[in-house]
Amino acid sequence: MLEAAAHIDDETALASTTNPAWCERDILAHLAAAERGMIRTIERFLSGDELPANFDLDYWNQRQVQKRAQRSVADLLDELKASRQQLLALLDRLSEEEMAVKGMHRSEERRVGKECRSRWSPYH
Repeated sequence: MLEAAAHIDDETALASTTNPAWCERDILAHLAAAERGMIRTIERFLSGDELPANFDLDYWNQRQVQKRAQRSVADLLDELKASRQQLLALLDRLSEEEMAVKGMHRSEERRVGKECRSRWSPYH
């Protein structure tokens, strides 16, 4: 993912994607925010805190992209790299018991370890 994102620059960032609402830059902003969001989600699962009843993932995603609208591609890439390293460091610290913890994400129950191994591996 980081390798693919590294090919985006300020000139190509406005290129359209298969999602007509977002350009390449918006997707990069979303990924940078999502990595940080996953850290908070894992921490919430581990602490046993519930997702707020009024949480709207689509709104959160759009708001995170909007908050990053004025940032350069280089800044977004730096944020993505830093948050990826923080997420991987968190995963490295988790015990097997912690990796088995379940919690609610949106409307689905997910397990920390399963989600992290499938979606946030260094090879994703």
